[in-house]
Amino acid sequence: MKIAEALDKINIFRPNQYSEKDKIGWLSNIDMSLYDAVVKQYEGAEEFNGYDETTDIHTTDLLVKEPYAEDIYMYYLAMQIDFYNAEMGKYNNDALMYNTAYTTWRNEYNRAHSFGSKDVYFKL
Repeated sequence: MKIAEALDKINIFRPNQYSEKDKIGWLSNIDMSLYDAVVKQYEGAEEFNGYDETTDIHTTDLLVKEPYAEDIYMYYLAMQIDFYNAEMGKYNNDALMYNTAYTTWRNEYNRAHSFGSKDVYFKL
């Protein structure tokens, strides 16, 4: 999923008053978090430094790939919109759905990749 696709979809599914810059920042934050928590633990992980005003949103792929991308990014962006609108009931629902999507993606990512030398292995 490209950044522009995520922005277009959230603006359709959850109309909002937040700027493109705000939403790109939110996408950058979530991808930095996903990269730090999961992706960089594995061999071959490319360096990731987030998105900024110089990022081409029409050609840049988000970190999470399909079939997980849409759920993760739509629920995360919806959470941010709900949080800043002080709509806590919606926020809680979106957070539950995001956490489910994240856990599914993380588990599949872990199954599909081998650990790199950065990891600590424990001896019994």
